Amino acid sequence: MKPSQTKRLERAIKEERDKLKAIFEGIGDGISVITRDRKVSYTNSIMRKLFGSGIIGQICHWVYYGTKETCTWCPAAKTFEDGKIHTAEMSNPDGITWEITSSPMFDEDGSVYSVVEITRDMSSRKKTEKALSQSEQHLQAILQAMQDLIFVVDRQGKCISFFWGKEKYDTNPPELIGKGIDKLLPKNVADLFREKSDWVFQNGQAIDYENSLTWGGKPLWFSMTLSPIFGRDGAVSAVLTTGRDITYRKRIEDALDAERRQFLSIFDSIDEIIYVSDPHSYELLFANKAARKTYGADIRGKKCYRTLHGVKRPCEFCTNSRIFGENLGKSYIWVFRNEKNNGYYRCIDRAIRWPDGRLVRYEMAIDITERVEAERALIESEQKYRELVEHANSIIIKMDLKGNIIFFNEYAQKFFGFKASEIMGKNVVGTIVPSELKDMILDIPKYPTKYQVNENVNITKDGRRVWVSWANKPIFNAKGESIGTIAIGHDITDRKQMEERFLQTEKLKALGEMAGGVAHDFNNFLAAILGRAQLMKLALTTHGEKDRRLSTKNLLQGLDVIERASSDAAETVRRIQEFTRTKAEKKFVQIDLNQMVKEVLELTRPRWKDESESRGIRFRIKEELKANRPVEGIPSELREVLINLVINALDAMPSGGELTIRTETHGPFSCVSVADTGIGIPRELQRQIFDPFLTTKGPKSSGLGLSVSYGIIERHGGEISLLSGEGRGTTFHIKLPTAGEFRVDIPQEKVPKETEKANILVIDDEPEIRNSLCEILSLEGHRVMVAKNGKEGLSAFRANEFDMVLTDLGMPGMSGWQLAKKIKSLNPRTPVAIITGWGLEPDPQQMKETGVDLFIAKPFRIGEIRKLVTDVMQLGSRARA
Repeated sequence: MKPSQTKRLERAIKEERDKLKAIFEGIGDGISVITRDRKVSYTNSIMRKLFGSGIIGQICHWVYYGTKETCTWCPAAKTFEDGKIHTAEMSNPDGITWEITSSPMFDEDGSVYSVVEITRDMSSRKKTEKALSQSEQHLQAILQAMQDLIFVVDRQGKCISFFWGKEKYDTNPPELIGKGIDKLLPKNVADLFREKSDWVFQNGQAIDYENSLTWGGKPLWFSMTLSPIFGRDGAVSAVLTTGRDITYRKRIEDALDAERRQFLSIFDSIDEIIYVSDPHSYELLFANKAARKTYGADIRGKKCYRTLHGVKRPCEFCTNSRIFGENLGKSYIWVFRNEKNNGYYRCIDRAIRWPDGRLVRYEMAIDITERVEAERALIESEQKYRELVEHANSIIIKMDLKGNIIFFNEYAQKFFGFKASEIMGKNVVGTIVPSELKDMILDIPKYPTKYQVNENVNITKDGRRVWVSWANKPIFNAKGESIGTIAIGHDITDRKQMEERFLQTEKLKALGEMAGGVAHDFNNFLAAILGRAQLMKLALTTHGEKDRRLSTKNLLQGLDVIERASSDAAETVRRIQEFTRTKAEKKFVQIDLNQMVKEVLELTRPRWKDESESRGIRFRIKEELKANRPVEGIPSELREVLINLVINALDAMPSGGELTIRTETHGPFSCVSVADTGIGIPRELQRQIFDPFLTTKGPKSSGLGLSVSYGIIERHGGEISLLSGEGRGTTFHIKLPTAGEFRVDIPQEKVPKETEKANILVIDDEPEIRNSLCEILSLEGHRVMVAKNGKEGLSAFRANEFDMVLTDLGMPGMSGWQLAKKIKSLNPRTPVAIITGWGLEPDPQQMKETGVDLFIAKPFRIGEIRKLVTDVMQLGSRARA
């Protein structure tokens, strides 16, 4: 073969190889070929860029994903198993999602011998181009290093000249001179050579051919060129033979042919349309199987706009202007609807270099018709959902993590009186939620389970306070992070008001039942006080020194009895005031269930002891108190539940019996049970026992107690249940979430420090109390002035200078609150303390508005008055400082 022919062949081979590689490298996806033993046998530059050039021969799941075991989601494993195309998705820590598609490669008997994995991403192909360049340089260096075999034979076939690269083939040319061609070449090769050389001798023309031989145990391929050498007589006297070792080229050709078939198999295994076209002639230069299947098997060489889009001239939306010129080397991604087949495609267009040097258009068109239709359906569904939400007969709002409103449906706008434009973007606190609930709003997204259902006061635009029951659900983003809350609310204002009325009804009922017992207790207290007072008076009128000393001793004992009876009476009054308090308790506090049980038993004592014993009925009360962890709740509400259960239990035992109250801790719950040995509840009524107005007591009961109790326990996040049987008694069991370790602060009796003597103004409309305070304070060395009402006290304050003012709360003409406010307006530094017999808890807001500094309840002890004066004087000292 002539050198020019060899060059043309090499150039054709290189062009074919470059054409395949250009198409292959034009794909924006990573491609790997995986063998049955899970080793990587081939990758394109995308994969080498991502995972390094040393992955050939390595186990795929180790080099790609760092795992020792086959990936559970591996699509290649499924393809090896059933010979079908499989797809899977995998996300890396950087948040990039890879779509991996595996396609089978079949051998001659139809078995899957390898799998093509296509890893789709949009990474740069710079590394691919660099690797290709290095590969081409390597191939070029190998071609340049080849050495030729040159020898001359005469008409007898003897070698008269010989040259061959000794280093490569270890041959000694002088040994072959003068020997026949059969000594130089193997017989089959020598016979073919003799045939070709005879033709050259006869025709006087050169001839080219290729032949293979085994040399030194190695198979070799040569491109042989036989040229005539003419003698002086013009006849062919010898034949010059040039043999070029084309073994490497043959191997390259075989490899390229295998690679070409492999690349074509890869392209044809891709289920997306891929084509290459000339940007000037619009001729289709290449089309994969998916393109041929969609547009016809014979589309190569045809115009792209006619074949792909069915139009007679270049498409108006053609992207050639976007991928050539200044955008050369950049991919352009776009979506369009093909009017020819009504399909939607996501296209990736790019300019690539064709083997002949020209720039051509490469496009991969990914069919997204199903996705577009799904998105359209989703949009329609979202629109229907939005219309449903907007017109729902419920309050529906969305908030971000800080409580800012990001959605406010029409019903919410009507209910609260705000237009969407007025409230969107504003915080719920200060608009529809009171400021005191700010912490709760911030806690809702942090503790979604705790606030899954809650009830709270809300505010309308016109300032009305309404009760709303909320169902809260967290909103998450694609990463699973909480980004806000959706809240669905229902107006329960009427229900709350009814519950309040029910509670008051139940309280009045219980108070009425306790009234007889309370009267009994007070008669006992008054009897003790009156009896001792009469004895003391009789003792003081006895004559004689000895009798007088005896009378003094009896006098002290009598005073002790009077003091104890007065304290007990005051405690009874305190319990009644605590029970009947109507002030709403808004915040949960820690509650010791054991202590609450004792208080409830003491409050109901007139019912289960005094009243029952007066009728000859005896109840045995058992306390089994083992709970060691507190609960969080509203004391008055939980106390109301227990009182109701105790009274119900007593009613269930008309002839007496045993009442057992038990507390214990089970895991995260503190429990209290109320059990009786009474008549029990019929099975058919047990399922309805918590329904409103259900009663088994006849006309004397409203039937609201247990339904209200059920609502209270539910609002506290607890459970209430019962176990009962006719004639076997009833046990109500309550579970409440614990609040953590319980701490008991034991008050220490403090002896008031000696204070400076003060000028004190005492104001009270009751002479005995007014005079008692005056005497107590005077005995301590203080200077005291008294007044019988607010008007007289205010005149005294204007006329004199006082270090402090002690005033009663309820007085005719002017209350203690009003008086304190006026005194503070005259001298803000003068401490004011209120002494009241109403048993009210001080309202911090009212104290701040009126200037009241301290609060003390009647009846009081001397020690309490001493401490009060000490505390007030310290307040005055700080104010003056």
